[in-house]
Amino acid sequence: MLIKQLEKKIRSLNLNLYGICEYEKGEWEKITLRECNPKNDVYSVSKSVTSLVTGILIGEGVMSLEDHVTDVLGGLADFPPGWEEVTVEHLLTHTTGHAEGCLDIDSADISNWGFLDYIEVVAKQPLVYAPGKKMCYSDSNFYLLSRMITAKSGRMLQDLVRERILIPMEIMGTAWAVCPKGYAMGATGLFLGVEDMAKLGVLMLHHGNWKGRQLVPAFWTEEMRKKRIVSRHSAQDYYGYGMWRRSDTDASIISGSRGQRIFVFPDREHVVAWQGYTGSAGLGLLINELLQLEKGSLQG
Repeated sequence: MLIKQLEKKIRSLNLNLYGICEYEKGEWEKITLRECNPKNDVYSVSKSVTSLVTGILIGEGVMSLEDHVTDVLGGLADFPPGWEEVTVEHLLTHTTGHAEGCLDIDSADISNWGFLDYIEVVAKQPLVYAPGKKMCYSDSNFYLLSRMITAKSGRMLQDLVRERILIPMEIMGTAWAVCPKGYAMGATGLFLGVEDMAKLGVLMLHHGNWKGRQLVPAFWTEEMRKKRIVSRHSAQDYYGYGMWRRSDTDASIISGSRGQRIFVFPDREHVVAWQGYTGSAGLGLLINELLQLEKGSLQG
């Protein structure tokens, strides 16, 4: 287990991380670093959870990667030309054609949108590129996924997550930020504890299986982690379906703003998760430390 060494590094860097949790070959350990709420906003970790539900519905034939946004949601807003080409796959990979992100409720002044249907807010953003050509990381993409999930399944995303993933994994007391219409934001706003984050990593590690129950189709967890698009927005290099990859490790990374991370190391049956509210400079040093320790463990 690497958790003691990582704790030492976190404290030496004075990172504002609340806790760290580690799983290795059936063994669990958690360290609380700072007093915090039991559940905290995990920001874009939410995207990976939305992707998991998307995969469940695709596995059941309710949704398809080829479903078009305007076919499903076109009656709710006046989408400009180009949107008729945008599919679920483009939303999952942030390749809709936007030149800049939108609908970031964590940093934008949401009072500017009032009580509009947020689909109308997204539809006002022009598509500059042909869908599938360029990655532009945008919370709007996973909000649209949330709305498509509801339109196709008849269920709210937050309800499906609770019933299909959280309750079977004994993850309780969660919450999800919603838009004025009551739909989960999909991209951000999910509140979890650090041990909950680690459990999600173990779910990915075990190909969607949790204690003998196949919660997410195994094929989908593999699809999520594939290197699909080169990222210009992050040191993590590549993006899949709601997950990151780096060129210097085989680990899959679930990432959220302000320091949320879940690392899934398939070669060593190993998961490391931490959460907090910290900047990026020291966080990069911590990540490098983890990857070096992991490499040393494999060589040992």
